Parts: sequence; structure tokens; C-alpha cells
Amino acid sequence: MDLMVTDRPVTHINHAIDPGENITTIKPRSTMSVAVAVAGIRKGSKLRFTVQNEATRYGSDTIEMDKDYRHSYWAWNFDLRKSSGTWRVSVYLDGKRLDISHEVQVVR
Repeated sequence: MDLMVTDRPVTHINHAIDPGENITTIKPRSTMSVAVAVAGIRKGSKLRFTVQNEATRYGSDTIEMDKDYRHSYWAWNFDLRKSSGTWRVSVYLDGKRLDISHEVQVVR
């Protein structure tokens, strides 16, 4: 499983394929996008992501797989209008946090 974190909206699967380096900083009032590439996920599995800092969970979403996927891409876009500080992106599969977390610092 691969994680992509970028400072532009993901609106097409091609944005998540071979995306380059993850961002480490982003400006306020930007869109932060998170995408994961998943291989071999089974029907009924639950893929969840969170975006949070020490005090706030900014976003969280869970997708339950409706079928087996040999390879798939999933993406979420966040509007960081009111955000500051360091945000951690984490991905979970069936309740277990995966070792693909990433931190992004909002800088002015």
C-alpha cells in the first residue's frame, strides 16, 4: 500500500499514479489531498484514514469494500482554510493502523 499527500486536488486516478514525493509543508487556505494505492484488498475490508493534530481530528472517512479489488486507488481532498500546526495523515485497514503515516506542517 502506498500513500500520497499533495497540495493539489486529486480529481482523476492519474493524479494518484506515480505521484512523486509527498509534501511536508502546505500553506493555509490550500487543498491537501491524500490518496492510497491498495493491492489485493478483499470484499468487506474497511479502509479508513484520519487527518488530525494533537488537539483536533480534521477529517476521517471509512470505505467498506463492495468487492475484491486486485488493485485500486482511493483519494480524499481537504480544505485547510482554518488549519494550522502539524497534521498527521494515518491509514487503517480493518481497524489496524498501517505503517504509512505522514506529517504535514501548515506554514504561512
